[in-house]
Amino acid sequence: QSSGLSYFFCPPHSRQTQAYAVPLSSPDSFEPVLASHPPGSEAAEQAIIVIHGAGRENEGYYADMIRIAGFRHQQERTLVVAPSWGEKHCSAADWAGGASSQVRSDAQAPYWTVERPFPTTGSRSWMFGGGSDQGAH
Repeated sequence: QSSGLSYFFCPPHSRQTQAYAVPLSSPDSFEPVLASHPPGSEAAEQAIIVIHGAGRENEGYYADMIRIAGFRHQQERTLVVAPSWGEKHCSAADWAGGASSQVRSDAQAPYWTVERPFPTTGSRSWMFGGGSDQGAH
């Protein structure tokens, strides 16, 4: 059972320069992502994909993986990616500071707000493939 606490921040508190708006199939939607290398970078030889927990605290999980890559002296060659699924409105301009040329600044990230029984929409239904309140495509 979720405690109801959420740590999804739009824009991210401490990682604004590593926030990217990844386009989805609709020009109206994007996926908020923290990444150690910019999209299209060829510097990485390996990747770590970090999925946040029920508290949606992707910044902490992301920071932990960045530290681990640094401890192993692999930070330059390791792409760390942390997608986020929030519970509130978030525009591409707010998330990435308008830094993406592939996503319109008014595009919205999918989000889940209300608890509803599976398999409809709701704040936890994303874990089971349930639709978002935003309706990402």
